[in-house]
Amino acid sequence: MQPELVVGIVFGSLSILLGIFAIFAAILISKRTDKLIQTEDARAKQIIDEGGARTQALINKSDERMQQTQGMIKEGNVYTQTLIQEENGRAQEIITRMDERAFQSEERFNRQIEFLARILNQDRRRSVSGVREKGPEYKPK
Repeated sequence: MQPELVVGIVFGSLSILLGIFAIFAAILISKRTDKLIQTEDARAKQIIDEGGARTQALINKSDERMQQTQGMIKEGNVYTQTLIQEENGRAQEIITRMDERAFQSEERFNRQIEFLARILNQDRRRSVSGVREKGPEYKPK
């Protein structure tokens, strides 16, 4: 055999072996890349899940605080309404007492006017009876 042919067969065989090695290397690198991608996907999913869990926890805490705030507002409204009702009751009592006092004052005033009217009528009767007894020339002081 000719040496060139032997060299060609050796180089051809080495090329085929090198090609097969390249294919196995590509498969191995591809599998390793797939594992890395899966690992990164798992990490990304874990980070997203943790972020979602934290976000949900914050939302739940915010909702809880909102409910507490609304409860406090309701309690404040009830307390305010209670105070308003108490003050309305006190104001009504004061108005009632003022009405009673006004009525009593009016009654006293009317009694005093009646008393003064009786006194005036008595004085007029006395002066008229005195004029009759003493004559037309009598003038009361």
